[in-house]
Amino acid sequence: MKKYISRIVIALVAVAFFMEYIDSTALVTALPLMALDFGVESGRMSIGITSYMISLAVFIPVSGWIADRYGTRSVFAYAVLGFIGTSVLCSLCNSLTQFAFVRFIQGMAGALMVPVGRLAVLKNCDKRDLVNAIAWITTPGLIAPVVGPPIGGFLATYFSWHWIFFLNVPVGLLVFVLAIRYIPKQPVDRQRGKLDIPDFLLSALSLSGMMYSLELLGNNVSSFVRPLILLFLCILLFAFSIRRSLHASLPLIDYSVMRVPTYSVTIIYGTLSMMVIGAAPFLLPLLFQDGLHFNAFHSGLLLLSLMLGNLTTKPFTVWMMHHWRIKYILFLNALLLSLSTAACALFKASSPVFAIIVCLFLMGCFRSVQLSTLHTVAYMDVPQQMMSSANTLYSTTLQLASGLGIGLGALALRFVASTSANPHSLAHYQLSFVLIAIVGLIALIGYGKMEPEAGKIITN
Repeated sequence: MKKYISRIVIALVAVAFFMEYIDSTALVTALPLMALDFGVESGRMSIGITSYMISLAVFIPVSGWIADRYGTRSVFAYAVLGFIGTSVLCSLCNSLTQFAFVRFIQGMAGALMVPVGRLAVLKNCDKRDLVNAIAWITTPGLIAPVVGPPIGGFLATYFSWHWIFFLNVPVGLLVFVLAIRYIPKQPVDRQRGKLDIPDFLLSALSLSGMMYSLELLGNNVSSFVRPLILLFLCILLFAFSIRRSLHASLPLIDYSVMRVPTYSVTIIYGTLSMMVIGAAPFLLPLLFQDGLHFNAFHSGLLLLSLMLGNLTTKPFTVWMMHHWRIKYILFLNALLLSLSTAACALFKASSPVFAIIVCLFLMGCFRSVQLSTLHTVAYMDVPQQMMSSANTLYSTTLQLASGLGIGLGALALRFVASTSANPHSLAHYQLSFVLIAIVGLIALIGYGKMEPEAGKIITN
């Protein structure tokens, strides 16, 4: 019966994750049409994406405290309800200001729905079943980027952009009802005490500032000095926040979980791998369209091979983690991920399309293996009583890593481009991939230091 319930919980959380990913990816294709209705330039519509990302950065750190105080089931279920409710409100917006505000509120719901959903899986799943559970809840993140843009483009073109925000309503209502019915009610932790307001404000200011500076880097602002200064100051503020939390009696996030060796590896060195993974989708369209002069349609078709590699490898990743040592999977696959990233520097206009597709497919395979393994390793040795703090910190790290990946790609591109008068030279994009690959190789240091027996609990 317990395994049956855990499968339902995994399925509900996976669907909730798919809802969030499909909402974000489908929206991007509709932004130009929304700009026409709002009477603004298309470039200004990015504030709808930025406000959502900043809201996630602000409220993800407090998600663990809220889940402990009010119960995982209730917080997850009502976060789903809030997410689809604000999605409907987005469709009713008549101006960019309204849209940005509602997207920020939707980000609050998303900041609770995703981390607390993952926490619900961790609390209702045995450690030996963790590999399969993580594989299921990470799959939506691989599928949604493929199906989201075509769905959003179809609805915006042949119906109206408003319909994009109604996609998740019936599914979300079903998830809410089933979550209340099937997710076991966890005991509420009254020991968490009151929310540490100064701790929350410090993390909110530092993390939102980091996300904003990374967003500026990714949007190719005229000067990257200001975003880098802001990023540096916010990192210092975040470091101060961590130092304060270490001396607090009831911190927002218990950083002592970093003493778990496998967990600390995923936070410190796994972030480097996730930055490489996040940089590639940002740089590849630029390489194809500005460097190789492919049109947007052909560029999109080539990127499908990357996503196909992600999906194809998923079943084999589960098998590998059950039969091979985790240390060797992370080390060898990180090496292959960096090599496949560096191989993109060999792309030329004369390169056979088949060779490009094969390279992207293999890169997609290595991306999938690394993500699934890191997501599993992060929690496998964490004691149950520390799972809430571990999940909150890891969710925060994932959010930062996604922004850091784009920021790293933009910074690498600008660093290389600053040496030449031609900003769209093919060599600039090629060297950028080499720099990104070098960052990925640094992670090998941490993976190499892991104990050979790490992860034995999930291997046969």
